[in-house]
Amino acid sequence: MQARRVEHRRNQGAALVLVLIAVSIGVVLGLTFLAVSSTSRATTYVVADSARAQAVAESGLAAGLAIVSKDNTWRTGAQPGPWLVDVPCGAGTFTVSLYDGVDKNGDGTIDSTGSLSNNADPVTLQSVGTVNGASVMVQNFYIPKNTAPAVISLSGTTNKAITVSGGSTLNITTLQVNSNGNPALWVSSGSSSVHATAINVVGKAAFTGGATYTGTLTTGVAPVSDPLASLPAPTPGTDQGSVSISSGSVTYDAGYYSGGITVSGGNVTLSPGIYILGSKGLTIKAGTVNASGVIFYLMGSTSTVTIQTAGNLVQTPPTSGTYQGISWFQQRGTIAASNVSGGGIVNIGGTAYLPSSAVVISGGSNGEFATQLIANTITVSGGGTLTIGH
Repeated sequence: MQARRVEHRRNQGAALVLVLIAVSIGVVLGLTFLAVSSTSRATTYVVADSARAQAVAESGLAAGLAIVSKDNTWRTGAQPGPWLVDVPCGAGTFTVSLYDGVDKNGDGTIDSTGSLSNNADPVTLQSVGTVNGASVMVQNFYIPKNTAPAVISLSGTTNKAITVSGGSTLNITTLQVNSNGNPALWVSSGSSSVHATAINVVGKAAFTGGATYTGTLTTGVAPVSDPLASLPAPTPGTDQGSVSISSGSVTYDAGYYSGGITVSGGNVTLSPGIYILGSKGLTIKAGTVNASGVIFYLMGSTSTVTIQTAGNLVQTPPTSGTYQGISWFQQRGTIAASNVSGGGIVNIGGTAYLPSSAVVISGGSNGEFATQLIANTITVSGGGTLTIGH
């Protein structure tokens, strides 16, 4: 009987140990589950906070861009650095900082004069969104494009820097001739004319042979600065070689074409983006090129735009980003002229910026630059018409 009691107590003790082990394992598993769950939730919260901070930062950037693009009143008293500080937005706040200039060279440094007072200067905006300690920074640029006249001849000394002759017409809003030449603006022959709201000339203006003008002519004015002087040049990527098309319908993508694009017939569609063109640039001898959301960067000493005979270019510029509103951008220092001649038609919806060279429209050709034409010199001759709806 005594033996059975001892054995029974041993069995009870073993059972109790098993129960204790099971409970211990349960506790450990439970604690492990709680730890894993807690870590998982913490990770989820961090990821969610970062995503919300990104959205808040982008909201701040949009708010800043809306203010600086509306008018120039914000520039009064503005200093580089934090501008819109700790503004509540959703579950967090944003702070927007302003800096004069842009990163021209892509080296991470903003090329700046330090002052925000010049209405023509580009501005870099940096927005930091913060939610529950998580912060995200986004950045963009604003480059004023409508603070300058519709047509600007940048040359400071050239005689006849802007020439309108041979029965040609210049239809614009405001004309600025920076040359101090005599004459700096030359309009000749009976049916040649300039129609503008304001014609501003640093030097002299001459209207000969019955040529006429409408609008207010003012000579002896101060020159204006290049409104796009701070616009950075794009960097070429993989070389796509050259394109030559004479018939059919084809589509090409944006990129670097070291040999340029030549069209002598057919219909060419260019997909949106930046086209960096070397060699002879863009040449349209005949046929049509449709380019929506496109900028041509003319890189190299010979890269130009040439539209001949039955050539037709219909183009709109990018609607966002660094090159918003810019259709042509010729490398600074290039003096090779761009030509529209022999009945060629150009209809672009943005600014043509050729700061060091000439633009020549001749032989009954029509150029319709919807926003701006900025060049070193400009010639319209032989019955050509240049229209700017700035």
